[in-house]
Amino acid sequence: QWFHQNTGAVYTLRSVQFSDQNTGWICGLESILKTTNGGENWNLNYLDGDFYSVFFINNYTVLVCGVNGKIKKTTDAGQIWQNINSSVNSTLNKISFINQNTGYIAGNRGVILKSTDSGENWIRINAGIDSLDIYTLEFVDNDRLLMSGSESMIYNSNDGGNSWNYYSLNMPNPLFTIEFINSNSGWVSGCCGMFLKTTDGGANWSKDFYLTPGFTLYSMKFTDDNFGMIVGSSGYILRTTNGGVNWDSVLSNTNKELYSL
Repeated sequence: QWFHQNTGAVYTLRSVQFSDQNTGWICGLESILKTTNGGENWNLNYLDGDFYSVFFINNYTVLVCGVNGKIKKTTDAGQIWQNINSSVNSTLNKISFINQNTGYIAGNRGVILKSTDSGENWIRINAGIDSLDIYTLEFVDNDRLLMSGSESMIYNSNDGGNSWNYYSLNMPNPLFTIEFINSNSGWVSGCCGMFLKTTDGGANWSKDFYLTPGFTLYSMKFTDDNFGMIVGSSGYILRTTNGGVNWDSVLSNTNKELYSL
């Protein structure tokens, strides 16, 4: 079952992440929200900008990124947010850290940024894909990461982003969400409900099929090889208990876009 929460926010919310069962963050258009009781209550603060992704390094250090290359960081649990220079003006769609120091940001026009000092400074990685947009990223281990984006492209690096391999279905559909549960098993989904699975760490992917009748899927989480959920447009929530072989629909009681799970 899913229940509406009163956040007080009036603008679009794009990304949610929890550091433990109680403490969570949400970012969106001119909004940053925090809960310390598992989402029962949310504290809403104004934050200048339109933010697409939030990531906590610890309960005090949190970063957000979004439109026009904007990055903000707090080191005091959200009391003060400092501007971080990204040196780009593209929309930054996803931020994630593999450890306390090393993190990546993926964005439009092929932007890939890397930090090795907890997000204080960012350098751009040239992957040779300036014409494509990257919507999400996922770590497989300390050196291996995958990203997905426009034109059904999946990007795979085995050396921390220094070099990249590309996989494409040669279709116009963007892939918005990618998830790995271990070094081998992963899934990707996106526009029109397209869904693929890999069992060899992203070297090969299953033949594409569609989970929804044309509705976009934006965010996916698996807890193990079997149980996973996906959310998307028109309030879609889908659930699998056998690794994505079969899915059922869960009642969300909304027809709003669901961007983050």
